[in-house]
Amino acid sequence: MSRPGRAELIIAIDQGTTSLKVAAFDLTGRLVTTASAPAAVRLLGGGTMEGRPEQWWSDCARTLRALLADPALDGAPVRAVAVCGLMHTLVPADASGRALAGAVPLWADQRYLAEPSPAYAAVCDRITGASENSCVGRLAWLLDRDPALRSRVRHLLPVKDFLRLRLTGVPATDHFEAGGTGLAPDGGAAWSPELLALAGVPARWLPPIFPPDGPAGEVTAAAAAATGLPAGTPVVTGTSDWHAALIGSGAFLPDRASLYLGTAGVLGAFRSAGAPGGLGAAVCLGAVTSTGSALDWLAQALGADGGAIAELAGRSEPGARGLIFLPHLMGERGDAVRPDATGTLTGLRLTHQPCDLARAVVEGTALWLRAVAAPAMDRERIDALVIGGGGARQPLNATIAAAVYRRPVIVPEVTEAGALGAAVLAARSLGVVPEDTGWVRTRRVEEPAGWLADKYAEVFDTFARTERALRALEAGPVRPG
Repeated sequence: MSRPGRAELIIAIDQGTTSLKVAAFDLTGRLVTTASAPAAVRLLGGGTMEGRPEQWWSDCARTLRALLADPALDGAPVRAVAVCGLMHTLVPADASGRALAGAVPLWADQRYLAEPSPAYAAVCDRITGASENSCVGRLAWLLDRDPALRSRVRHLLPVKDFLRLRLTGVPATDHFEAGGTGLAPDGGAAWSPELLALAGVPARWLPPIFPPDGPAGEVTAAAAAATGLPAGTPVVTGTSDWHAALIGSGAFLPDRASLYLGTAGVLGAFRSAGAPGGLGAAVCLGAVTSTGSALDWLAQALGADGGAIAELAGRSEPGARGLIFLPHLMGERGDAVRPDATGTLTGLRLTHQPCDLARAVVEGTALWLRAVAAPAMDRERIDALVIGGGGARQPLNATIAAAVYRRPVIVPEVTEAGALGAAVLAARSLGVVPEDTGWVRTRRVEEPAGWLADKYAEVFDTFARTERALRALEAGPVRPG
């Protein structure tokens, strides 16, 4: 039992592609403590990228127990829980909430394009967004490969909703996640009977759509025993990791946009501030497949860790002494869906050192997101960028971003914007309503250096010409996004 006077807590769960993060916030939005676990991702040739839902749940339960045992919490009471998670992935589950597929294809899995199902072909002309129609494509691919699944499915849920079902026993989703499946057009307000019929997905599989800050059950006795959370703790609906990151970055145009550097890279914002139920559609200015994953690959190749790669890159000079790196390590979704795109390093000479390679990879991920986002950014007024995700922990990324985008880059106190955004949703549900950016506190601001911005303008020109030239060598056709 907690002692009187202890700070009350909100617990946020963020299931990402390569890691799970849980965080405890007090009711002023201050981060108290965190815990995390790596998420096993199966990467193979042929565009395979799979995650394991039951492993997500066991990791979630174990990590929550570790968080709640942290002395920093001092037994403080938990007022509410919120969950966010990776988008464009659907988990088939049985009546008890257990995943029916040992592995599910994630957002970057592109096997559905090599063997497109009739269901995907039937809906892809109606669903124009590349991420949304690819979600249907991956689901159809999964069901085609195991037809027995159809007779066993009782729930079809986005990732965060699968975890919340295990916590509460209540199936639900929010309108941002529903819209991201491609099966709920018009902002995800309702599932489309027409699209469900074309996709061969029974409406009974899909959950009701609730506001992201609305209640969606309580922690069950079984979940309490597994996680250490008190039984009966309210759990809010939550939303996708990206929409949560926008909320947790205070990313409302024109004041600021979110520069989220996780496994992938995304630039975006809401059109204006408001309550979560009234935010409307978010603006995705650009999204690319490999950002943090490219740095993880290099760290593994060099036998180092992510922090060492950033430190190593700092020993080189802007432009990496002529090295250009194209970060298409998992195919590509930025600019166009290109399963055959590959990572490429050009300009190598005997004089190049590991620090130059590290710098080229860091710069290549930044320049490619800039290239993809440029058309949309040119149409918007954006006063500043808020950097978030794992990449925000490395000062070099903020320095490069400020110069590449020629805008101030805000480095917040809480760089895990998805977890903070989920906590904001829970706070709203409790009636502890922060201002739109009230919980997004600034640690420092990186101003663009003029000389560095000019240098990266030159490097960007070389990068863009290199990317165009090598795109022509890809084995497969370019599929419009």
